[in-house]
Amino acid sequence: MATKVLPQSELEIMKAMWAINRPVSAAELNATLDKGWRVQTLITHLARMEEKGVVLCRRGPTINGVRCFYEVVQDKEAYMRREVTHFLERIRSISDEPLCDIFAKYGPEATKG
Repeated sequence: MATKVLPQSELEIMKAMWAINRPVSAAELNATLDKGWRVQTLITHLARMEEKGVVLCRRGPTINGVRCFYEVVQDKEAYMRREVTHFLERIRSISDEPLCDIFAKYGPEATKG
């Protein structure tokens, strides 16, 4: 399944999960994120991400009160390729100028002066 570009909140969750690099409980992930979210808020995000096919909830016997451990399904490198492709397609739909010209005209350095 082709994953769409994730919203920023879900991307932050993915970055934390890629860094942890092992199945993790929602409570542990929430503590790592340090966003001030309730665990249930994070679980809602994770459920959406599971529907998108980027994370998986491994349900099993309860361990220390936790029944579900989340793991990354979406490879970081593949996701980065998808993000870059999406970005380039959007830019190309606006202008056919060479990318270096677009960045020179509109990039962050162009606004300094």
